[in-house]
Amino acid sequence: VKYMMDVPLADATGAILISKRMFDRLPPAYQKILLEKGQEHMRRLVQLSRRDNQEAIELMKKNGIQVVHVPEENMLPFQEAGRKARLSLVGKLYSRELLERVESALADFRAGKVTSPSPAGSTKP
Repeated sequence: VKYMMDVPLADATGAILISKRMFDRLPPAYQKILLEKGQEHMRRLVQLSRRDNQEAIELMKKNGIQVVHVPEENMLPFQEAGRKARLSLVGKLYSRELLERVESALADFRAGKVTSPSPAGSTKP
């Protein structure tokens, strides 16, 4: 390998899931703790992942890998492939409604309308 594209990607390494029904059964004090601690630890995980990724990139550069800028117009085929892949999973892995909610939340985040993600199913902005 001689080259690496400078395309930011996000990987989902895991999730902490609890059904709404089970969450609603918890006392409000426990719900609050779960949400606060979850956000705290997920923020830390994001920080660690970003640090590790940056260290890995620097190590690859030191070992001769050249980082190449990809013009936006060259990213369009990748973005279209991602869109098709997401749509192909509707009804198999998730509902169209969930996909639309996630894409809407991502658009809001990218537009600067949201500074941190809220818990899934939360009605908070």
